Amino acid sequence: MKNDASSQYIRIIAETQSISVAAAKLGISQPALSAYLKKLEGRLGVALFDRSVLPIRITEAGKAYLDYIDGVNELFIEFQKKIGEGKDEEQI
Repeated sequence: MKNDASSQYIRIIAETQSISVAAAKLGISQPALSAYLKKLEGRLGVALFDRSVLPIRITEAGKAYLDYIDGVNELFIEFQKKIGEGKDEEQI
């Protein structure tokens, strides 16, 4: 869960401020990354990046999306630790 592709894609696009540069860093094609982003934004119903400016910029919704994903990842790590603790107790 920590290496969720979606958050990685969005984070690298935000860092590079370029879909084509992000795609190269990720080792995928620019059209594939653009299509992925467009589909994600369609599902969410918001734009994660402002493409009307160059370089592109992450929107407030994009920042909130990354914050949410980070929170989910933290909860998942806590869950794994909790499950791990439970396994130890069961083995005793």
